Amino acid sequence: MTASSHPPLARRTTYSGIATIEERLEKMEQLHQKVDKAQQYQEGYQRKRATALLFYGSIFGLMGFAFAFATGLMKTLNTQDKYDSGYGYFSATVSEMVFDPRDAAGKAFFGFEFIGANFIFLSWYPWSLRNVFLGDDEIAFCSISWVMLRQLIPAPGMMLVATVTTTPIALARPRDIVTIAIHFSGAMMMFVGYVIIEGKTLGWRCFTHPIGGSKIDDVERKWRTFFVDGVCFWYIMFFAVQIVLGAAGGVGGSASRLPICCADTYSTPAGPHETEKLVNTASGIFLVLKVVSYASEVLCGINLIMSHLTIWYYCQERHIDLEDELIEMGGEQYKALPDTA
Repeated sequence: MTASSHPPLARRTTYSGIATIEERLEKMEQLHQKVDKAQQYQEGYQRKRATALLFYGSIFGLMGFAFAFATGLMKTLNTQDKYDSGYGYFSATVSEMVFDPRDAAGKAFFGFEFIGANFIFLSWYPWSLRNVFLGDDEIAFCSISWVMLRQLIPAPGMMLVATVTTTPIALARPRDIVTIAIHFSGAMMMFVGYVIIEGKTLGWRCFTHPIGGSKIDDVERKWRTFFVDGVCFWYIMFFAVQIVLGAAGGVGGSASRLPICCADTYSTPAGPHETEKLVNTASGIFLVLKVVSYASEVLCGINLIMSHLTIWYYCQERHIDLEDELIEMGGEQYKALPDTA
């Protein structure tokens, strides 16, 4: 072999080497694009899933209040002939209406509210939707961010309200006070907790605006402010009427301290192990106050749920358009690159 025959062979090797490197770079670029595409799909899927769970959780919560009210009203109308007042027993609170898990109203309320609370909790929407996300540096207290409080306060409070039922005061025994306190704590987490957290997100009333701002347009802010105002108004109305009912002798058949007629009448227990029994139902102004009390709590709950639905309606994440085909897993693109050593 002569010396003149070596350069062409060297050129072929060089060109072959360059081609190999170019192929490897192209393959790496393709792999990078596939990984980036998969990552974008995963992020988009998590955010869109959050919107779906938030929406269906809110709908289930709304249906819980609606079915509980409908079945409770039917029970009231079906028992109106049993008492001298001519009216059936009407509960002053939603909790009292659904306290018996064996009753139709109790079953409906527990089922819908528990499923709704779980959907909202599992959505992790505070960390996925930009119109509620304030960032992890916006601290409420004890190094806990406002976003984490939105995740861990209202939805678990809703679960407590649904699972730990209360007992009417007239029928409550000493040990029932514990469950009443737990139920009340859940209601405070659900309503008051949500108002405080949403108020901070919106910069509502006495709350300062978030440091980093938020992705909320003017129309959305107006609607969310309207529903937060509604929760506050109806919750205050509910407590005010409850105080009046208690002062008028609506708790356990106690003596009336206000000239309001006519409270529910209960029998006197014959022994220490017996509970009071309903003898006659409320009528007149007292019955009207009970209806107002119940309606106030229902409207408070509806405003709370509508606030969640407003967040869902205006969030941009529900419009995410995901890929129509899933990326193949375990194909050639996931194999190791060939060794060039």
